Amino acid sequence: MEIDWMKTFSEAHLHSWPTASLSIQNTKPPHETARNIFQDDEREIMAAAATHGYRIVSPPRARVVSFVKSR
Repeated sequence: MEIDWMKTFSEAHLHSWPTASLSIQNTKPPHETARNIFQDDEREIMAAAATHGYRIVSPPRARVVSFVKSR
């Protein structure tokens, strides 16, 4: 499944309050077809975050990587 990270970050403010934020799993679930979303899409995620004014607020190797919109 392909995720449109530009769209995801552009719409994150519609689904979080009071501060626009987004969290992405950084671990591979224990079944064959699962994938580590952050690890697999890291380049696209970081580019989309920067484009839409988000900054990473968790360690990049945490099990859940979190971003908040810079003010």
